[in-house]
Amino acid sequence: MEDRIIDLEEALGNLSGDVPLLQEILDTFLGSAAGRVRKLEESLAKDDLATVRSQALALAEEAGNVCGHRIGRLADELAMLAPSPGQTDADQLLDRIEREVDRLAQMVAEIDWRQLRARQPAR
Repeated sequence: MEDRIIDLEEALGNLSGDVPLLQEILDTFLGSAAGRVRKLEESLAKDDLATVRSQALALAEEAGNVCGHRIGRLADELAMLAPSPGQTDADQLLDRIEREVDRLAQMVAEIDWRQLRARQPAR
């Protein structure tokens, strides 16, 4: 699998080519991911490792649902670190997650949704 921010073709395939639905799901994911990143930052600052683990696992699952495999892998790594206080590693992973979420938001903003809809076969 190519290491892309998101696999648009896979995501569209999972949604039977429904471009408006994908757009809505990605917008929802980006809002949710931003909230989870904030919660992860707060939880790391408080050494609340149980919340770090649960938020990271939730983010990984949500990222997988939108075919955001790279964000999902990073969030899984963070969840695995959470049971042991390795704050530096966790902080670095969270920074990487935040950058990937920002990159995804930029990518979604640059998608020509009209052109993408035109490329999909009629359903």
